[in-house]
Amino acid sequence: MSIHKLSYWKLPGRAEASRLALHCSGLNWENHILNRETWSILKESLLPTLPQVNIPLLEVDGKYLVESNAILRYIGSEGGLMPIDNWERAKIDEAIQMTEEIWIAYKPTFAIKDENERYAARVAICAVDGNLWKVMMKINIFCKNLNNGNHFISTTGELSIGDIAIFAATIQPCSGWMDGIPIDFLNQFIYLSIYNKKVGTHSIVSTRYKNSIDPFHKAFQFEE
Repeated sequence: MSIHKLSYWKLPGRAEASRLALHCSGLNWENHILNRETWSILKESLLPTLPQVNIPLLEVDGKYLVESNAILRYIGSEGGLMPIDNWERAKIDEAIQMTEEIWIAYKPTFAIKDENERYAARVAICAVDGNLWKVMMKINIFCKNLNNGNHFISTTGELSIGDIAIFAATIQPCSGWMDGIPIDFLNQFIYLSIYNKKVGTHSIVSTRYKNSIDPFHKAFQFEE
């Protein structure tokens, strides 16, 4: 059986949706944690043969795939986390595309060198009408109107990579690795919070986080 080797930093970041999808898919996979030294070595070894080398990076049978959403969609198709219905697949793409706006909202803060200024910038994007707040409100409305709140994105109620994308992308900024973003930030988005709890208490999703001692996983732990 092929091994799906996913390389990324220890923090959730851009890889958590793919890690969770691999966990839920039943595919044989390896969670390859990088540090600056191992990433530098890996990058140098691949640069001569690949047009770009970014992380997350998925390796399968000696082949490589970059771009987090491309990786997530591959896992969804390969691992049975994509519905057959074309409309539902389109709704999944819609959900994944919305989560991209989360990264866009906070990415500029990483370029701020001064710690106090960076902290203040993140507080500002979380305030009402701040860039991150606006994105979360948009996703909150998406969740409110999703199958009348009774199902995941799929009308059959089956878990998909769209659900995993929303769950992972909305929670990870609040998981403690980004100063200035409160861990309780999502509590104000009622429908998103309900939706995340539904995903988080899913029988397979919950097994990734339930007994984990990883401090970043605490935000992903939900109880019935």
